[in-house]
Amino acid sequence: MRLSWIKCCIFIICLVLLTGTLLGCSIFTSNYTPVVDGVIDTSKHVRLSMYLIGPPSSEPAMDYQGIVEELNESIGDKINTNVDITFIPLDETDIEYPLIFNSGAAFDIGYVSTAGEPGFFSLAAEEALLAIDDLLPAYGKGLWEGIAPDRWEDTKYDGEIYAVPIGGEEYRINGFMFGDDIKHEPEEPILSIEDMDNYLDTLAEEDEGKVVADIGEEDAIGLYNMLIDLHKTWIPAPGIPESSLYLVTNTGGKAGSIMHPAFSREFVEFAEVMKSWSTNGYWQEDVLTASKDIGYDHNAGGNVLFFGNFKRFRAIDSKLADSSHQEGSMLKFIPFCGEGKKIIKAGSARNALGISARSKNPERALMLIDYIVGSKYSNEILCYGYEGKIMDYSPFADDPANHELLSIKDPFHKFVFDKTPVEKEIDDILMVNAQYGIPILLGRAGDPRTAVNRYRQELEAAGIHRLIDTVKEQLKDF
Repeated sequence: MRLSWIKCCIFIICLVLLTGTLLGCSIFTSNYTPVVDGVIDTSKHVRLSMYLIGPPSSEPAMDYQGIVEELNESIGDKINTNVDITFIPLDETDIEYPLIFNSGAAFDIGYVSTAGEPGFFSLAAEEALLAIDDLLPAYGKGLWEGIAPDRWEDTKYDGEIYAVPIGGEEYRINGFMFGDDIKHEPEEPILSIEDMDNYLDTLAEEDEGKVVADIGEEDAIGLYNMLIDLHKTWIPAPGIPESSLYLVTNTGGKAGSIMHPAFSREFVEFAEVMKSWSTNGYWQEDVLTASKDIGYDHNAGGNVLFFGNFKRFRAIDSKLADSSHQEGSMLKFIPFCGEGKKIIKAGSARNALGISARSKNPERALMLIDYIVGSKYSNEILCYGYEGKIMDYSPFADDPANHELLSIKDPFHKFVFDKTPVEKEIDDILMVNAQYGIPILLGRAGDPRTAVNRYRQELEAAGIHRLIDTVKEQLKDF
């Protein structure tokens, strides 16, 4: 009886396989997009849903309706597909993106990033994204042949590809920028905090003590990045988001050297310099409470510079050029590479598009990504990522080859930090950073040494050492 049942099952399986062969030698990958005799059959219409990053809620809303309608008309003709695109404001991603991926709702394509929350590799590990290795040669041929193998390698988790990298190479470049109203540019590279201190003193003397730096509370992390980047060996480490006062390690990425800079001699010295800058009037007294638009007033006059990353510089520079109808760069960017030349090259999963594991049409979704990335629409709808603009289309770009020459690979770009055991500690540390760390960075916390000691005590009470131990433990097997 059992043998007869097994034979019956084998017969049914063979019949199904034979039926598939007789029906035009088809290889069915979904109900809607089979490959028939080597040709993709898109005769059935498919409607997809896509989540991308849009401008911050503080900026005027971009009118995407026209370009999305034009895109839909184009892909309707090309691949018999339409797409509904939802743009999540840049400053709301930390709230909205976890909801999208954790809600269980079906969608097809989403922007993913190692800098996001949840991060790309976490999504891959949780099987929230679909592995696309088998689909790429047929449904993403342009992507498969056009993207370099090392970039595909960056988007692999456990040996499989889980996303399509978009945009150019990603570099972490922090520094300061200024317009042509600055009368005195640095004569030598800025290689230390002392160099920057001397330069600001020079600017203040030339402009009779006028406010030098255009700074608001949100710019404090730009000053923190200056401290890290001008240190000979420090680079960011996992554990705390880089939007706050994050952990560091040495340039070799060794787990044993992970620490919080607040417990270093260098941080105390830095706090004293920041107090000096604030006392000397290098930024406004109400820096902790004043609201400031992110941008640059080219007509303000005086020696004004501001801190930020290279992407921010490019975005502001492009806006200035558009508004003034001038060609060429109106701002100059000076990077904080320091003696260690620590421009950090992020992996290609920093900006990518992933296909949801719940997508009912992953083949058509990959065809859509293939079409968008290879068309003009890549610049028009794939404009924003977790750090602002991500596509490399400014006419005022610095030489990428120079960035590559000075860069080091992010040693943690594939590390997936499981924050579950220390979620409470991280939340508490972020609050301590905001309450005690930011005022120190802006020189508004009173006596620097007293303020740093209090900051250290609050970090310890919040669980900073447990967090560091957890990161080190997880990195042992990385």
